[in-house]
This record gives sequence, structure tokens and C-alpha cells, in this order.
Amino acid sequence: TDPRQSVNLNVWAFGMRFDEDAGHRLNVEPRLTVRPLERADVSVATGITWFTTETQYVGTFAPNDTAEYVFGRLRQKTVSVTTRLNYTFNPNLSLQLYAQPFSSIGRYDRFKAVSNPSAQDIGDRFDSLDEAVQPLNGGSKFGVDRDTDGVDEIQFGNPDFDFRQLRSNVVLRWEFKPGSTLFAVWSQNRGAVLPTSPFDLDGTNVFLLKLSYWLAR
Repeated sequence: TDPRQSVNLNVWAFGMRFDEDAGHRLNVEPRLTVRPLERADVSVATGITWFTTETQYVGTFAPNDTAEYVFGRLRQKTVSVTTRLNYTFNPNLSLQLYAQPFSSIGRYDRFKAVSNPSAQDIGDRFDSLDEAVQPLNGGSKFGVDRDTDGVDEIQFGNPDFDFRQLRSNVVLRWEFKPGSTLFAVWSQNRGAVLPTSPFDLDGTNVFLLKLSYWLAR
């Protein structure tokens, strides 16, 4: 909609598909911007990303001193909410606030091992491990018994993930004389990979001062 108005809505979208049905990606982000005052504006954007790849690297293993390169299909969904607030006190002093909580969840299946890495077609480069892979320890690990002798040649941890994070910045900009500006920044980052670690309530805080000074005109 018309960005000159006090309420503005726009939607951004992007999509792609990989050759040989090896995966795809789709991003959609609607954004709402509101200007309640001449000197202030607020924007909220919700981003959603769907990503799938058939050839996500899982790990390298060496049963019987022979390297096995294991890949899998990764299906990932990421959701974020980005909020920005800009406030201008006067032409020389302004404040910007930014906050973005987001969650990214990934699930793996269709495990495969590299058998012919130089093959022209992607499907010919791998041997499927679907019949050989069995979940262990309630699904926290996987075992691979390719020769069906009851002994796993390979074991690896479940690569599924659930990542949550909150990032925020506060920036105060003061142009105390023409061409000379002082920035005061507070940046905060907190997150966790669930369920293996708790959400970090303290987070990581960074305080930064930046000064630019115009020596001569």
C-alpha cells in the first residue's frame, strides 16, 4: 500500500526449487508499518520460511576404517517476528529499537550414504539407508545395520533440532555537531537448543560506544 500514508502494509515473498527435486525454499514476510506521530514509526514483520533439501550433511563415520558420508533429507521451518521502533527527538537526536524472536525447527529422514560422488544425477550418488536405519534410545540416536547381521556398523545422534532465540538492539544516535556523531548501543542475545539446554534468561549483553568526529570541513 501507499508508503506515504500513516499505515502501510506490504508483503514480500520468494521461492525457489532445486534441480532434480533435490529440495525447495519458500519465504513469506508480511510487514505492517504505522506512523502514530510525525517523529515516530513502528513496524512489525512476520517471516515464515519453509526449507527442504534432500542432501543435508549429517556426518562422516569410519566403520572398518572406511569413511562413510551420511546425508539425509532436512525439512526446516523458521518463524520470526521482527519489530522496529524509530523515534526522532530532534534532527540531531534519535532512538532506534529492534527486537526479533524466532524459532527454527528441523526434522531429518531419508538417510543415505554416498556411493558414487561423481555421478551426474543426484539420485545416483547415494545408497538409501532407509531399510538399515533403526532408532535407538527412544529416538535420541540412530543405528545403521547395512549387512543385517544384528550389529550396527554406524551410530549417530538424532540430528533433529528445535532452536529458539531472541535478539534485540537499542541504538541512540546523537549528532552533537555537524558531521560528528556519537552512537550508544545495547545489544542482547538469548536462546536455546531445545530440549538439551534451557532458555538463557540472562543472555549475552554487549554495550558499545562509537564516535565519529569531523576534524575539518
